[in-house]
Amino acid sequence: MARGDGARALEVYLRCLPLARATGNRRREVQVLDGTGRALHLLGRVEEGSEFRRTAAAARHRAAPGALPELP
Repeated sequence: MARGDGARALEVYLRCLPLARATGNRRREVQVLDGTGRALHLLGRVEEGSEFRRTAAAARHRAAPGALPELP
């Protein structure tokens, strides 16, 4: 995500999320959820961003603890 371009990043992440889910790509879904959260944080939407990041963490652990890489 380019620094300072949170709006564009959010737009792209929100378009990618249904694709990741539709293809069953859990790793990509976790990455997109986390990226969405980071983009929302950049836009000052901290609580909403935090919720996306919590959802990403939960999805990562549901997939299989330790199976997906930890996010930054």
